[in-house]
Amino acid sequence: MAGQLSFVVGSHVWVEDPDLAWIDGEIQESNNEEITVMYESGSKVVSKSANMYPKDPEFPPNGVEDMTRLAYLHEPGVLQNLHLRYAMNEIYTYTGNILIAVNPFQRLPHLSATSTMAKYKGAAFGEQSPHPFAIASSAYSKMINEETSQSILVSGESGAGKTESTKMLMHYLAFLGGRAATEGRSVEQQVLESNPVLEAFGNAKTVRNNNSSRFGKFVEIQFDQKGRISGAAIRTYLLERSRVCQVSDPERNYHCFYMLCAAPQEDVDKYKLGSPRTFHYLNQSNCIELDGLDDSKEYLATKRAMEVVGINSDEQDAIFRIVAAVLHLGNIEFVKGEEDETDSSKPKDEKSHFHLKIAAELLMCDEQSLEDSFCKRVMVTRGDTITKSLDPNAATLSRDALAKIVYSRLFDWIVDKTNNSIGQDPDSNNLIGVLDIYGFESFKTNSFEQFCINLTNEKLQQHFNQHVFKMEQEEYTKEEIDWSYIEFVDNQDVLDLIEKKPGGIIALLDEACMFPRSTHETFAEKLYQTFKDNKRFSKPKLSRTDFTINHYAGDVTYQTDFFLDKNKDYVVPEHAALLSASKCSFVSGLFPPLPEETTKSTKFSSIAAQFKLQLQSLLETLNATEPHYIRCVKPNNLLKPGIFENNNVLQQLRCGGVMEAIRISCAGYPTRKNFDEFVQRFTILEPKILKACPDEMTACKRLLDRANLKDYQIGKTKVFLRAGQMAELDACRAEVLGRSANIIQRKIRTFICRKHYILLQLSAIELQRVARGHLAQHQYECMRREAASLKIQKDFRMHMSRNAYKTIYASAVYIQTGMRGMAARNDLRFRKRTQASIVIQDHYRGYSARIYFQRLKKSAIAAQCSWRRTLARRELRKLKMAAKESKALEAAKNNLEMQVKELTSCLETEKRMRTQENKKLQHALQEMQLQLQEIEEAKKQENEKLKHALQEKELQFQEIEEANKQENEKLQHALQEKELQFQEIEEANKQENEKLQHALQEMERQFQEIEEAKKQENEKLKHALQEKELQFQEIEEAKKQENEKLQLALQEMELQFQETKAALIQEREAAKKVDEQTPTTQENSVNVVDSELINKLTTENEQLKELVNSLEKKSIQEFPVNVTDNELINKLSSENEHLKELINSLEKKTIQEFPVNVTDNEVSSKLITENEHLKDQVNSLERKIDEAERKYEESNRVSDERMNQIIETESKMIEIKTNVQRLEEKLSDMETENQVLRQQALLSSSSRRMSGKLAPATTPPLENGHQASQGSVPAKTFGAEDKESVDALFKCVTKDLGFSEGKPVAAFTLYNCLLHWKSFEAEKTSIFDHLIQLIGSELEDPDNNACMAYWLSNTSSLFFHLQQCLRVPTTRKPPTPTSFFGRMTQGFRSSNSLSSNAFDVEHQVDAKYPALLFKQQLAAYVEKIYGIIRESFKKDLSPLLSSCSKDKTSNDNSQPSGSWISIIQCLNRYLKILKENYVPPVLVQKLFNQIFQYINMELFNSLLLHRECCTSKNGEYIKSGLAELELWCTEATEEYVGSSLDELKHTKQAVRFLVALQKDELSYDDLTNDLCPVLSSQQLYRICILYSDDDDNKQSVSTDVTTRLKLLMTDDADEDDKSFLLEDNTSHPIIVEEISTSALDKTIPKIKPPAELLENANFQFLHDYC
Repeated sequence: MAGQLSFVVGSHVWVEDPDLAWIDGEIQESNNEEITVMYESGSKVVSKSANMYPKDPEFPPNGVEDMTRLAYLHEPGVLQNLHLRYAMNEIYTYTGNILIAVNPFQRLPHLSATSTMAKYKGAAFGEQSPHPFAIASSAYSKMINEETSQSILVSGESGAGKTESTKMLMHYLAFLGGRAATEGRSVEQQVLESNPVLEAFGNAKTVRNNNSSRFGKFVEIQFDQKGRISGAAIRTYLLERSRVCQVSDPERNYHCFYMLCAAPQEDVDKYKLGSPRTFHYLNQSNCIELDGLDDSKEYLATKRAMEVVGINSDEQDAIFRIVAAVLHLGNIEFVKGEEDETDSSKPKDEKSHFHLKIAAELLMCDEQSLEDSFCKRVMVTRGDTITKSLDPNAATLSRDALAKIVYSRLFDWIVDKTNNSIGQDPDSNNLIGVLDIYGFESFKTNSFEQFCINLTNEKLQQHFNQHVFKMEQEEYTKEEIDWSYIEFVDNQDVLDLIEKKPGGIIALLDEACMFPRSTHETFAEKLYQTFKDNKRFSKPKLSRTDFTINHYAGDVTYQTDFFLDKNKDYVVPEHAALLSASKCSFVSGLFPPLPEETTKSTKFSSIAAQFKLQLQSLLETLNATEPHYIRCVKPNNLLKPGIFENNNVLQQLRCGGVMEAIRISCAGYPTRKNFDEFVQRFTILEPKILKACPDEMTACKRLLDRANLKDYQIGKTKVFLRAGQMAELDACRAEVLGRSANIIQRKIRTFICRKHYILLQLSAIELQRVARGHLAQHQYECMRREAASLKIQKDFRMHMSRNAYKTIYASAVYIQTGMRGMAARNDLRFRKRTQASIVIQDHYRGYSARIYFQRLKKSAIAAQCSWRRTLARRELRKLKMAAKESKALEAAKNNLEMQVKELTSCLETEKRMRTQENKKLQHALQEMQLQLQEIEEAKKQENEKLKHALQEKELQFQEIEEANKQENEKLQHALQEKELQFQEIEEANKQENEKLQHALQEMERQFQEIEEAKKQENEKLKHALQEKELQFQEIEEAKKQENEKLQLALQEMELQFQETKAALIQEREAAKKVDEQTPTTQENSVNVVDSELINKLTTENEQLKELVNSLEKKSIQEFPVNVTDNELINKLSSENEHLKELINSLEKKTIQEFPVNVTDNEVSSKLITENEHLKDQVNSLERKIDEAERKYEESNRVSDERMNQIIETESKMIEIKTNVQRLEEKLSDMETENQVLRQQALLSSSSRRMSGKLAPATTPPLENGHQASQGSVPAKTFGAEDKESVDALFKCVTKDLGFSEGKPVAAFTLYNCLLHWKSFEAEKTSIFDHLIQLIGSELEDPDNNACMAYWLSNTSSLFFHLQQCLRVPTTRKPPTPTSFFGRMTQGFRSSNSLSSNAFDVEHQVDAKYPALLFKQQLAAYVEKIYGIIRESFKKDLSPLLSSCSKDKTSNDNSQPSGSWISIIQCLNRYLKILKENYVPPVLVQKLFNQIFQYINMELFNSLLLHRECCTSKNGEYIKSGLAELELWCTEATEEYVGSSLDELKHTKQAVRFLVALQKDELSYDDLTNDLCPVLSSQQLYRICILYSDDDDNKQSVSTDVTTRLKLLMTDDADEDDKSFLLEDNTSHPIIVEEISTSALDKTIPKIKPPAELLENANFQFLHDYC
């Protein structure tokens, strides 16, 4: 049509484009067939007229509802109309009586509302806008009025919205003729409830859709005489049975198979199932799982849908047993049998026998009979039967035939069960059928399924073409025009090519299937020979077995590789007889007994033949009804709204027959205009005709004759034009409009010029008058301006002065306010500090007072006890004295004499013992002095050793520098030789030399850094030693001070003893005076007694003097400078007790030694007072002893503190030593790197020479990476055999060894091997370096979370056991300390060592430096792997959290959306990975704590940064998500989650504020104390000012609260300050020591090593660890 049109310059056209299908533009030049067109974008293109179509310049901006009303009915016009309406969400458009529905990929509630249904009810077709309701209403009206059955055909490709359109039709038909609400579920509801069941067993994943129906569904809705729905039935057609056995990649089999494999574990065990990848019928495609689809949940949903449909639990169990049996049948493989016959088969192996057994058990039939039905065939002859064995290929075909027929019968049973549940009306004569069937398919690989589907669409297209042609005939008949010469193109030739007998493709395919030796190559050759002259059939050039059919929608190339296998559908009598005899009534019901003639032989039946029969039945049903068509279109393949792809839509319109209907319309009269529209548009061609013609029909005829058009038709109400005639009329119209425009322009320009001249003349006159007056006005104005300027200047200067004053005043007030505020804040801060200091002083003084009170109370109680004891002794003494008589006194005298003798002897023995003790103490003092000298000598030796070691290190560094210099010289010499040898590659060598020089510079820099670090460490070591010496000096000074204090105490005791001695002398003198004053009458009798008494007293006084002297000597001898405090206290206490005993004995003696005749009261009272005085002195001595004990306790406390300082200095020294060893190790690493660089730089020959030169300078390596050390000998050296053992161990560990009893096998295997080889005790070894490299190589893929979790579990377990078994060795046993502080230090060390070794003393070993360094590296790897998992976790959560703030399109914000579900799934996925790899729970808790901190930070910051997020709806939305997280935490248990939920406190409180009602009634205290106590003032102020809501009833907080919050904000914060945001603090590293402290079971379990190592002879020792 486009080639016959003539285009003029300036007209608008559509130009064909390969990317956008059609682009509109304006013609710039026209040269015969080549036309230059300018697009709207400004670009130009030259195209042929055959590739153009005219564009309607008056196209409606909103499009038209019926595309038959378009002025130009062609492809670009149709696309433009659909695109315009789609952009306005008008997705429905008519093409005559055909409805085109474009999928919007979003919910449009107004299209399915009840009000919309009511609007279409009873309306005639075309009165309302296009809608499926209009199609359904038209069908319902015709069914009621004409009493004829109707059908609605919904077609389109996968994803076009067929199912949704079908549901809308069902809803509307239920609205028109539905039952009452009290009658239970409607038929429409029951049909919709059956969809999940049918989709599970009839839908599958295809290339274009994840849920494509692989069967046709025709829903018959039956109506009674009153037009109410009385029943319904679901008819299924053309089930794709070949998909059960053969699936193309990347498609899937039917959903039910995958659902059953993902069922709960009890069901999986019940049906003996496993992973879908283990079944042949499912693993033919790599697509096993679908994104966004959980097969386990779909399985439960399908079971619930079965219960709704009416399938009980027993029937469900039978259905799933059959599905499982089909899967097991697919895994039965056959091989050639062992019989003598050439064609025989049997199950391949034990696996095939197992699946055969399971299939027989599930089908409840005999296993051997099932095997025979596959491998043998019974042939019936005249009077005899012959059993024939089948080859493996034939047995496989027999197996697939059984699987297909069983699944087909099961699907038919489910459909029948669904129909029985819905219920049918046998008395109904009227029905409306809704057909939902797959559309035309053309993929990259097209097989037998696409062949059958496209045959169906060819049939339906023929039916559609006939219906469209019929509608065209009705339109022409209605308008009474002549249409007999309209051509109609039919596709019957394509149908004959496919299904004609006997020469069609299906007939040839059935013929090839009946011959056992036919292949797809022979079938393809037969097709090429038969249809070589057919214009619809062609052979591709680059293929030998493919063929191409020219369908109505385009060419489709089919691959014949599986045509024969997919077409075969044997109805094997043995199969039917076997299953009909099944013990399961359900299975036997699917296969009723066959007639006798069919049981004797196998009757061939093909799927294509059955397909034709079902297709014929469907067409008969459609022909018996009046059809209505709905063509569904998918606007884009991305399945997203707002995207309209022209090429994709155009292809679907062609496949759906819409363009064919347009072509049929174009074959007749495509342009149809009503008389009034036509006259209104084209009256401009002949304006006088409208006045001269009596009616519009005559006017239309004259206008058409005026345009010299032919072959048009005039109907009763419309004008019918041929294709292209509308463009000719528009061209004539454009020409007339152009001439008229020229005339109008000429007239208007003349008028404008004349009017302009008149205006100029009048303006000149007016200007002259105005100019004269203006001169006078200007002079007057100047005078006015001069006067006004003076006034303005005065006012302006006054205004400026006032403003300056106000500015200065406001600034001063502002500064004063700030200063006063600052002063007030400083005052407040000072008051707070003062108050705090007062509180601290109060508590400290109270504490001091309590301590003083407790001590005073203790002392008072001791004093009271002593005084009460003294009083009691006095009372006892008085009672004894009162009770004694004179005779008793004499006896007591004798006893006292004997006791005095005994006491004297005791004193002599005590003197001897004291002398011996003094000698012993002097000897001990000498020994202690010797020990102190030894300690000082040891210190000096240690200092000398450290200095010597430092000097050695400096010498080593100098040697290393010299070696490096020599190596550099050698490298330069080697490089010069290499330049001479390889002149062709000069540039490459230069680059390598530069790299080497740069590396050498870096090495020198590293050596310098090492030297500097060494110097710093030496300085630190010297400083530490100086500090330690100072500490020792302070300790010695403290000892001296304590000894001086003790000496002062002894001097005080000496003074007391002297006072007692003087008192005794006074007592003796007083006694003499008493004796002299006694009367003479008693002198004779008492003389002897007095002399004896005086002698005794003198002797006792002398004894006391001797005691005092001995005490003085002992105080000098027994308390040297270095005597320990414990010995001093023990001696003082023993001597005090001895003094007490002596004084008590003296008191007794003084009482007993007075005879009866001495009765003077004065003497007795004096003696008593003297004795009491002595007691007081003893009590004072006791108090002083108590003070000495208290001082000892204080000194003990000081010594403890100093001992802690000594321990700290020792630990620092150990750290310095480890750092020195680490620097040595780094130095050795630098040497090895130097060697690697030399090897890369030099050739193999030069490298050998260099290695020969450098070999004497280095230490000769031993086996297994060990090097000889001078100071120590390794526990075990490794030979060549051990090197093989290490390689075998590392090779085994690199595999995934899994876990045993929740413990990683690899970690325990490594630990046991290293422990057995004594690697931890080796001075130098390379096994740890290789192990670290192995772990690092396994971590090269950080995105593999399962691998990361596996190695986190192994490394953490290995570190745990190293932490428990390794201990730092001591270089030598320290000498036994003799001083008090030395013993205290040793006690502290022993207690610490006991506490650290309480774990397992038997397995602890003295670790050397490589083992300790390996433990540190292992700890670093644990932290690194943990950080990788954490960052990957955060990376997966980040897009989900960002989408949470945007995912609020749902009406119900209280329900979690897809983003929250995705977050829960992400949490579950990581928790599952960590659980499966048995990661320690403490690490899992730490990980989830940090992840929940990250979630809290993201959500809370999004609320504070985005105003649209601070709404109550968004609060409800986030609240629902937090509820999901809380539910997840409870399900995940506290063992793995811990207190992670507490990390969401900021978001929780913010959401609590957003969802709170009556916010304006909240006070400041309610907000800060009850609602949001955690949030700061800035955060609360931010969320309060950002809060907004569409609902006017919900207001934010009051202005008082916001004002108070603003005042509480810091004055330093700016408005743009982001301090209110939460920071990401989730990147802190973990503390690996928490693993060992948190472990409950600290014993080493016995884990079975890998079998690969147990079989190795070198690893037989692992049997001991099992």
